[in-house]
Amino acid sequence: MKKILLFVLLLSLTINAQVLNQPANWPNTNWTITGSYDTSAAVFTDNPTVSSFFSYDEDEAGSGSNNNIAAESPVINLTNAFNAGEIWISVTSTYVLSVFGNETLTLQYWDADLSSWVNWLNPINTNTPGAPNSNFCSATPAAFDSGILNISGFSSNQLNGFRYRILYDDNGSWGWGFCFSSPAISSAAAPPCPNVTNLTVTNINVT
Repeated sequence: MKKILLFVLLLSLTINAQVLNQPANWPNTNWTITGSYDTSAAVFTDNPTVSSFFSYDEDEAGSGSNNNIAAESPVINLTNAFNAGEIWISVTSTYVLSVFGNETLTLQYWDADLSSWVNWLNPINTNTPGAPNSNFCSATPAAFDSGILNISGFSSNQLNGFRYRILYDDNGSWGWGFCFSSPAISSAAAPPCPNVTNLTVTNINVT
């Protein structure tokens, strides 16, 4: 009896398991850093290839420094998730952002058909609650949720070549900075459309 119960439990876990549930596991040398930015240790305070965080203290760079810096994931093949019907993709994490001028923090994904980065959600341009002006990774972080990226219309090329990145851009202003914790990406099936039956219509007036 115990063996049967164990089999049923394992079968249930297998059926309900997500196809894609992948932490970034920072520090991770498979990630890459790109952009145009000040590389000094006082400014680029946490490099996710060697740290559990991705952080940047732009104030330390000085007013004459213009910076945009991104942490880019390795390729994540979404084909298996797509084939399993898990067409909703999301990224979760925690972060701290302290804005002084026009700085933004943006999650983007790589469109392999267009060979370009596309905004996953609108750029974040407001402070997280209680954001400090330095030591951002020591502050209380806010929850980060990308929302749903629906990949139902993705081509095989877009699925095979998928990547995502976290982009900080000062947009020409002299900002404070940010800290982003190691994220995770996951897939989920879209809920089925409701089966509506036995509709009744009343109060229809014919004129």
